[in-house]
Amino acid sequence: MENQGNWSYIFYSKGPGEEDGWVYNDRYIMVSALPSIPATTKTHNSLKLNKDSIQVIITTKKFQKEKHTIKYIDGGSLTERIDNKPIWGTDGNMPETEYQSITVKIGQNTITLPQSALATLYQPNLEHTKAHLDKTSNTLYIHSLNSDGAGGYAVIWKIQNGVYKERFVTHGF
Repeated sequence: MENQGNWSYIFYSKGPGEEDGWVYNDRYIMVSALPSIPATTKTHNSLKLNKDSIQVIITTKKFQKEKHTIKYIDGGSLTERIDNKPIWGTDGNMPETEYQSITVKIGQNTITLPQSALATLYQPNLEHTKAHLDKTSNTLYIHSLNSDGAGGYAVIWKIQNGVYKERFVTHGF
């Protein structure tokens, strides 16, 4: 992001396309600047973040090729699509891991992200997964940087007022 005085030049997605332009600094907040929900427990396939009445539990599992429809590039060995959808997290290799579940508890309310929020996201990296809370808008953001190396991507899930709203995925780095 480029800054000039109180203005920042940003890139963002709006609908199917990407946009860019100058935005005044009081018109946006960096998610990373919001209060964080710290990681409290991590294993090889799970991460638990916990603070006050908020708990986020993320689990991963081995990718099971036989449970998916695989399309290869020009009939070769490089993977082009899985279940007829674009692949995030590999650069043509077969994925090794994928998300199993993301569950959020806010007080007595439990939100389980739908499978559509996790689909097509491979090679999750729990080491680079964080959560931040915007108390003003009652929005929890869960974000992660994932990949097997060359297929890097960033994903952010938005939960507002106790309801899963959307995800955003990009090759942001």
